[in-house]
Amino acid sequence: MRALSVAEVARRVPCDRGEIYKLEDGRRRLNDKWIRKLAKVYEVAPRDLVGGFSLRIDVLCYVLVNARSVEGIISAGRIDYIEAPKSVVNPEHCRGFFIADDSADRLGYPPGSAGVYRRLEHIGRRLRRGEQVVARHFKSTRAAGEAIETVVGLLDIAVNGDIVVVLQTRNRRIGASISVRMSASGERGAVARDGTIDYTPDAEDNAEILGIVESVTIPVTPPAG
Repeated sequence: MRALSVAEVARRVPCDRGEIYKLEDGRRRLNDKWIRKLAKVYEVAPRDLVGGFSLRIDVLCYVLVNARSVEGIISAGRIDYIEAPKSVVNPEHCRGFFIADDSADRLGYPPGSAGVYRRLEHIGRRLRRGEQVVARHFKSTRAAGEAIETVVGLLDIAVNGDIVVVLQTRNRRIGASISVRMSASGERGAVARDGTIDYTPDAEDNAEILGIVESVTIPVTPPAG
């Protein structure tokens, strides 16, 4: 990697030289935003810039079905970021999620599990039936907002043609699935013969698929429930 002066780095970012000094002496955290900026300056991949250290991925989604309380997240050991596994390519295109309940226990993810999902706009292909996805469920429609829960489950097409996310849980109090998009007159045009699904978020959808699950780390000792 090329040696650059603080003044030159600050000019290329661009930013004040004081900001670079803060990064050097640890007064400012080297977060993903700064890593991407500096990687561009040095013309290297973000992972190469940090020299073997994993990038931090912000945890923006908390899997909590049936609108359970925020206290449930805290008791399960809420986290704000996770270290990107080395197996994840382009971690800057991913976001993190934290599972605070038992809604994905049949997938092997107990409460306290943390994972990484690749954002929909960075997948670069059609979605596939049976893929593990992260989805945000709304009270009415995506356009109206007011999310009521975030789930991790398997993407599928129901017999009536709806795009759904099937929940994998032993908890019978949790519903079997959520509807992402209702089909028109039972048509199955969203799914191709090869099992791929033509999906782009729509304002009238009941839920939004945020991305596909890339990696999940389960706690060594699941939190007491």
